Amino acid sequence: MGKSEDAGNENAAASQEAAAASSAQTAANASAASAQQAAAAADQAAANASQTKTPQQRLKELQSLYDQGLISASDYEAAKKKILNQLTQ
Repeated sequence: MGKSEDAGNENAAASQEAAAASSAQTAANASAASAQQAAAAADQAAANASQTKTPQQRLKELQSLYDQGLISASDYEAAKKKILNQLTQ
């Protein structure tokens, strides 16, 4: 093989590597976009779920979170007040 053939092979390999890197970046970008869409959908589903639950269900869940130590007493009281205020509106 001559020098020009070696250079041609190196250029072809470099082009293939660049194309593979570009393809990997495109796939990563698509994956990140899908993850963002899934997170947004989950947030929307959670918002919809909280709206469809009765105040009694929401208070029971809130009490359960407090009993498990997952929220503080002040968080519990604030959320409870918010739920109860929504009942009177």
